[in-house]
Amino acid sequence: MSNVSLANVADYADALLVARRAKNWLFVLIFAAIVIQAAVFLAYRYQLFNDSHALLPHYLVILSDVAGMVLPILLSLVLLLIVNVLLVGRLVGAGAVTGAFVWSLVLGLLLFPWQAVLNFGDMTSAEFRIPGSLYLWGELINHGRFDPVTWTERLLKWARFAGFPILSLLMLLVVQTKSSRGLKLAFGGQMTTPEPGAS
Repeated sequence: MSNVSLANVADYADALLVARRAKNWLFVLIFAAIVIQAAVFLAYRYQLFNDSHALLPHYLVILSDVAGMVLPILLSLVLLLIVNVLLVGRLVGAGAVTGAFVWSLVLGLLLFPWQAVLNFGDMTSAEFRIPGSLYLWGELINHGRFDPVTWTERLLKWARFAGFPILSLLMLLVVQTKSSRGLKLAFGGQMTTPEPGAS
């Protein structure tokens, strides 16, 4: 292998290492945002804090909502970058990372708080909105404590505040597993560069 080819392989490896580090950090941050939302819901649901002493939980919900809007987009862009490096370098693992990229797009759609932009109106109103997995502070205050209600209403509320976040976590784990497998294949496979002029 020529010195130019070795330099190209090293360059691809460096790019993949940087992208893998960014992907892993984004995974941790998105995971934390979802867990924070679940923890704040459970704390509010079981009255571990009241509305008048809720400054920290309020800020945590806002922060996790912003993270849920921005970080999945960044994760998808990082995965797309990895796919491009794998395809340009003709490396193995592109299929698994492409699958992770598609799952990350679905995850982004699921996490986005659609209730903030659809059915325009007061975000603190009690009316039902088409939700994303992440709730807004007004939703928590209006719907987070729901006793006594019928079993069907209770099921819907638990699905809203706990079921959707669990589904999001599972999808996030699928994205992380598929992308990690693809990168492991890329680093474990033999990195080769195309010959000059090859199509």
